[in-house]
Amino acid sequence: MAVWVYAAGLIEGGLDLKNIEKLTGIHVGADPVQGSLDLKIIDGEHPLTRRLGKGFDFESNLWKINSWQTTQPQRRPCSPLFFADDATAATVAVLTSNNKPGYAVKSVGGWKSVYMAGAPAPAAAWRELVRYSGSLIMNDEPDVLYANRSWLALHTGGAGLRQIRLPFRAAGIYDVFGRKTLSGPTSEFELEVEKWKTYLFYLGSNNIISAIRL
Repeated sequence: MAVWVYAAGLIEGGLDLKNIEKLTGIHVGADPVQGSLDLKIIDGEHPLTRRLGKGFDFESNLWKINSWQTTQPQRRPCSPLFFADDATAATVAVLTSNNKPGYAVKSVGGWKSVYMAGAPAPAAAWRELVRYSGSLIMNDEPDVLYANRSWLALHTGGAGLRQIRLPFRAAGIYDVFGRKTLSGPTSEFELEVEKWKTYLFYLGSNNIISAIRL
């Protein structure tokens, strides 16, 4: 799967919309007006949008990363407005400026091509793109997460239950700051977290966990 944004491929030996189609496999048109690049979901049943829901607005959700954010940067209008002009592509969202297809997906040969006319997209939309590609979603919530094969750090944007999935089976899960073992061998674990708190977990064997406890 590949994701293309706005006018990907437009400039190739000159400005030509055919260059976009050559790169993406999706026929793209251009509306010579000035407007917002905001997208609104119209198909809430597609795998790309099912968890977001019909009516989900990209711009209003773009800055909803943490509940403490109260202001949103103003995005400048853009021109031209590119859009997916391809009857063979499935449209899941439209540009709010002109109601034309702004988020579309198409099977091209043996791969999926996804075209997004507006950018940037909120984290929730990118998360669903990752899920649609078949890749692992380690955490469904909008938290900050860093991980390697030995350590996992999590900073929460809100309180509640977290289900953490690993791309491998860890020998054990140890909460470093909480000084307690959460699990034996596993590839996923759950925990209740507090709002705006940082957690650090060691993913490894009991002998190392015992050393960390000292």
